[in-house]
Amino acid sequence: MKSSITNYYNLKRNFYKEHPRVERRTWEEIDKFLNLHQIKFSGFDFPKPIFSLDEINFPVYIINEIRLQGIQRPSAIQSMTWPALYSGRDIMCIGLPTSSRVISYICPALVFIREQAPEIRRAGPLVLIVTQTKEVAKEILTHSQMFIHQSQCSYCCLFDDENINTQSLHLRGRDIDIVIGNYHRLCELMDNDLVNLKNVSYLVLDDFYRNRSARLSDEIKRVVNETRVSF
Repeated sequence: MKSSITNYYNLKRNFYKEHPRVERRTWEEIDKFLNLHQIKFSGFDFPKPIFSLDEINFPVYIINEIRLQGIQRPSAIQSMTWPALYSGRDIMCIGLPTSSRVISYICPALVFIREQAPEIRRAGPLVLIVTQTKEVAKEILTHSQMFIHQSQCSYCCLFDDENINTQSLHLRGRDIDIVIGNYHRLCELMDNDLVNLKNVSYLVLDDFYRNRSARLSDEIKRVVNETRVSF
């Protein structure tokens, strides 16, 4: 596998420009929104939520696909997570439906990829989306595939029920921007030195809070420790 040449600290990470309407938004308005949607959050200097699609400065290819998906306004979770992730912040969310959750993190992830220099993208996958089961991983792919296609990014799916050698050939055969998979298959590939995660700088641990075994907890640690996010 290719070795990483990326300087983590030189990556472009903050693409968010606060809309004037958001800048003028009062905390009284924001508290009303949070109470309406039963949202609780904590954190330092957290960006204000957006209330409409024209308040997030996504590129046209992202906004167009959002509208093609029938989304007229951000969901409650997207209102909170888009400004934060688009600013390069680390976040943790609990209690989200799959489609809304996936769109909340895949849109900023795709811009993150597209804005990096070509040599950084060629060094290995920049985005890793990993979950406990192949079933959830396949759901993630279903909800993100059209966004990935419209963004002209490449992806590889690493699921338990597919041939590991075929997956290895796919990883070696072309530059991959995004890896979507489950922990067990990723660990199997790592055991055989068939996957390189050392360029991963945007990490999504989806379905993280489901009950998990000691073995799964160990697999999570192994995968995270292989990425730049753990550095």
